[in-house]
This record gives sequence, C-alpha cells and structure tokens, in this order.
Amino acid sequence: MEIQLIEKVTRSFYEKAINDVFIGYHFRKITANSAPLSSIDDFQEHLVNINAFWQAQLLGIKFPRPAAHLLEAHEYLNIHMGELGRWVMLFKETLNEYRQQSPEFINAWEVKIDAFQTGFKKYFFKA
Repeated sequence: MEIQLIEKVTRSFYEKAINDVFIGYHFRKITANSAPLSSIDDFQEHLVNINAFWQAQLLGIKFPRPAAHLLEAHEYLNIHMGELGRWVMLFKETLNEYRQQSPEFINAWEVKIDAFQTGFKKYFFKA
C-alpha cells in the first residue's frame, strides 16, 4: 500500500510543481534525451527515480545512489531559498491531500520533508 501511495503523492506533487508559476521553470531545465520536460508525461522517467528515492527514505528499500548525489544532482538548477520553501509548501499540501489514507505514514513523510529542507539549506545556502 505504501509504495502505491508514494507513487500517487509524487505524481500529484510533480503535476503541480511542473506547472507552478514560481518553481515550474526548474523542471523545464531537466531533460530526457536532450528535450526539456514540460508535462507530467515527459517526467515519467524521472518519476521512477523520485519514487525509488522516497521508497528508500520511507520504507528502507535500497536506493542505488548515495544521498549526497541528490544534492549534487540539483546544483545546476541554482535553486533560491524561496523556491525551496515553495517546493516544501507544495509537497506538504500534496501530502495533506492524502493524509486520510495513511495518517502515520504521511506524518513520517513530512518529517522527511523537513529533514530534506534542512539538508538542502545547509548544502546550498550554508544555513
């Protein structure tokens, strides 16, 4: 059940994020086969990696890359502090939409989002 919930949440979140007026442009920087991603359907290959990451974080399923790779992989995006905040806000809004399906799991995911935000701030903003 949790794997399906992870897939639903991540897809729902990225559908919003890709089209978000404040952070959507970052997703158009991500490419697949040298073409920018502009819709959730284009993002499918990347979603596989994102789902694997969250499965590792939340379920302990082995992720093929070290956690530091996640931070390094996002360096080229030049994310600003406010954009990180927007990402967190949208993700938590999305989690809240699924809270009734598994409240404890969603609460645990929010804790991971907070830790992710802290790690991003330390890495990118030396905060």
